[in-house]
Amino acid sequence: MKQLFAALLLFTALSATAAPPDGPDTLATLPAAPNVTRTKAMSMAIYPNLDHTKMHLMVENHVEIPLFVTFMDGKNKLYDVKVGKRLRAFHAKFDISQLKDGDYTIEVSDGFNKIVKTFSVGTRPPQKEGPSRFLTAID
Repeated sequence: MKQLFAALLLFTALSATAAPPDGPDTLATLPAAPNVTRTKAMSMAIYPNLDHTKMHLMVENHVEIPLFVTFMDGKNKLYDVKVGKRLRAFHAKFDISQLKDGDYTIEVSDGFNKIVKTFSVGTRPPQKEGPSRFLTAID
């Protein structure tokens, strides 16, 4: 009985300290990484994997509205998808190892607001160590 009570007390204490603060300014007060952009309706983050061969896209839908994700190289659409309004989180992984050098854009829109992230893909001269490709995020 004492073990059950101790476990319940520990669980209650941990859950109380782990809960995020409530209030209208919660998203505004949380610090964001440079690759994360937030609006009231959605959050978006892009990041490469360790060997720079794939680009990850994470989208969170804060309001139940459909989102539209577009991956482009200049004016050409390489990937286009509609994220349903009931889906709260969306993850996509793009293989960029076969893409030509240049600037690429990922757009997420809810029909009213648009978040645009731009990154560059380039090939480095041969080196003894490190990846042969690099990504540069341009916001």
